Amino acid sequence: MISGGSHSRPSQGATDCRMFDFVDFQGRKILFVNSMKNLDMEDLERRKADTALYFIEDVASRNDIVSSNSVETAHIDFREVRIESLGLERNSFDYIIFKNSLETLYDPWTWLSDVHPYVKPGGRVLIEIANIRNMNVFSSIVNGYFTYSDDGIVTFDKLRFFTPAELSIHALNAGYEIVDVTHFVDASLGDQLQVASGQAYKFQGKNFVLNGIPGEILMEMFSDHALIILKKQGAGKGFTSPLCLTKPPDYFDNPRLDLIEMMDNPPGAILEIGCGIGTTCAAVKNRYPACKTTGIDIDERSIQKAATIIDRAIAADIEKAELSELGIGQESLDYILYGDVLEHLRNPWEIIRKHKKYLKLSGQILASIPNIRHNSVLVSLLYGRWTYTPSGILDATHLRFFTLREIRRLFRSAGLYIYDIKGNPDLKPEDMRLSPEYSHFNFNIQGIELQDIPREEVPEFSIIQFLVKAGKDGKRLIK
Repeated sequence: MISGGSHSRPSQGATDCRMFDFVDFQGRKILFVNSMKNLDMEDLERRKADTALYFIEDVASRNDIVSSNSVETAHIDFREVRIESLGLERNSFDYIIFKNSLETLYDPWTWLSDVHPYVKPGGRVLIEIANIRNMNVFSSIVNGYFTYSDDGIVTFDKLRFFTPAELSIHALNAGYEIVDVTHFVDASLGDQLQVASGQAYKFQGKNFVLNGIPGEILMEMFSDHALIILKKQGAGKGFTSPLCLTKPPDYFDNPRLDLIEMMDNPPGAILEIGCGIGTTCAAVKNRYPACKTTGIDIDERSIQKAATIIDRAIAADIEKAELSELGIGQESLDYILYGDVLEHLRNPWEIIRKHKKYLKLSGQILASIPNIRHNSVLVSLLYGRWTYTPSGILDATHLRFFTLREIRRLFRSAGLYIYDIKGNPDLKPEDMRLSPEYSHFNFNIQGIELQDIPREEVPEFSIIQFLVKAGKDGKRLIK
């Protein structure tokens, strides 16, 4: 038993319905939000008795869901449709349930706030989440990995990540009381779990040591999922989605001179994805007047400004539009620029694969991508924070996260050759005065004792982002 109402149970897999044990089905009215694919519908059918069940599901999952005459289902685009447009009765639901689904929403914070008026006074909101504070995830980042897969904690369908503490803070601000937090122990770590609340421990990981870590924190880090039960109170005070936080004044305006400096030859034609108001394209044009500059951005107001300073500015969602439909010819571009863009996309892997055919054989992709292995992320995660901010590595508009290893995998999986990768700041072992006599090093980062880190990887913990140059021509790599 963990203090503060938290406790642990053995993990039973991502699609079981252990949360049903916390639901009183008798004569209740329950709304499930984007959760049907994660539910055992046969178990739900057995339990529901005279319960009225309602489902809101993503329109993209329509073909994956078996219809039932016993439930009402609304299919919506969660990024465009708000709950108030569905005509549901306010103060009518005994339970609203997010079963491993809050992380799949682009703006989960607003949805958590938006469902509040539809819960009965004193009613419950149940949220099961994958725990990004999990020890396996923490260890993976330490060792340079943040690998997306179809199963586990870091999955392709998740656009957001939470620690239980972070989500609880948002819930309090949205007008809920925290009733209970249950941690489900990661089966792969369970045999190591011999801890007690109120005691401090030393934990030895593969390449790190945590000294003096409280038992309750270690318990949480051994969990792969958490169930948070909320009780409706009065309206939230001062609730703001991180997506609504004000961006720094220069967020969209600064030209990416660091990417321009990576150009090997004067370009004849470039395309910038996420061009903003066009300052980077304009800087290229200023340096290479003969270059034809094209910029694409989803924000129409930015495109209107960009159109006044670059050759062609296009308002489009790059994940929905084909470049050929926008008038861009295959093998026509010398450079495609993604300046802090790929991490904002749902499927950057597919985008790079599709876009490479628009490069000339000698053409190159130039990209900047934040580094999730940065020491600030590790320290925050150790202390239970995965805090989205207006800018930076955990920018609230970032949907995907990468380490250097994952960046290399991103480009190589698209069939591209990586010509150069630089860090920002561009630290190297010699810059950090790491003796060439040693191949591995031990050092401390605010309570994390890192051990046996390869010499060439030590700078990664201080690099904010990586600058990448890649292309289709493998002959460039032959000396």
